[in-house]
Amino acid sequence: MIAAGFPLFTQEQATVSGRVFDKSTGEPLPYTTVTLNLEGDQNMFTGVIAGEDGRFVISGITRGEYVVNGSFIGY
Repeated sequence: MIAAGFPLFTQEQATVSGRVFDKSTGEPLPYTTVTLNLEGDQNMFTGVIAGEDGRFVISGITRGEYVVNGSFIGY
């Protein structure tokens, strides 16, 4: 499973967006749970469910360093 994310920054808030897909086939992984954790913190900061095409957007987060995690049953 690959989650490719790209940070987009405004003055005080950021958006992380990307696409979750199977590395070997390139097929999207629909409805993957994508979570965002503060760097060095195991507690989930926020999260979303990717769309049917594997794309996700997490908006309105405070600028900082985060870890993006993906969870999909069967992977």
